[in-house]
Amino acid sequence: HVKGNHLPIDFFLLNSDDVYDSGSFEAVVHTITTTPGTDVVAGHSKLVDGDKLVARYETRADLLPNTREVLIGRCLPNPRFYRRTLMQRIGPIDQRLGLVADRDYLVRLIEAKAVTVPLAAPLYVYRRHEGSLTFDADLKLRLRLRREMVALGRRWRDDAAASSQTRAAGRELEGRQRLVLAVVALRSARLSDAA
Repeated sequence: HVKGNHLPIDFFLLNSDDVYDSGSFEAVVHTITTTPGTDVVAGHSKLVDGDKLVARYETRADLLPNTREVLIGRCLPNPRFYRRTLMQRIGPIDQRLGLVADRDYLVRLIEAKAVTVPLAAPLYVYRRHEGSLTFDADLKLRLRLRREMVALGRRWRDDAAASSQTRAAGRELEGRQRLVLAVVALRSARLSDAA
């Protein structure tokens, strides 16, 4: 429990089926109050399935990704705590983007040169289970995610104000996701023909 009337943390993203590691808030408050100019504090996270540890996310790319790593690689928006001043500067998360809104927001943070301080401490626990939006294997959800990734790639590909690295990553993301969708469509057609 963090004591006090005002925390220097203005927002964070908690999925309904996940939890913060014990001591997360205290560690983040300490980091923000001792590191002037901090926009975001990013820490370690882990994925569990019941009582089983599945993965740890503790690399530089997990804490301080570049835009290609966010768009093409693993996206970890949850083990981060954000200042309200940052939201005032770059705007809120765009909920219209659906399942990829968090990726878009992380790219916007990087493009805005937000000051992210990495914290070598566990902050977040992703819990995998049937029906999880984050880790569900449902085909319809995966297809929706792929289509939304195509749109996100196109958005960043076409953003004239974005860095050349981000525009290139947007093109790559769009191309990769279009290829996967084409393969899925071909497989579905073959299954239909065989039936």
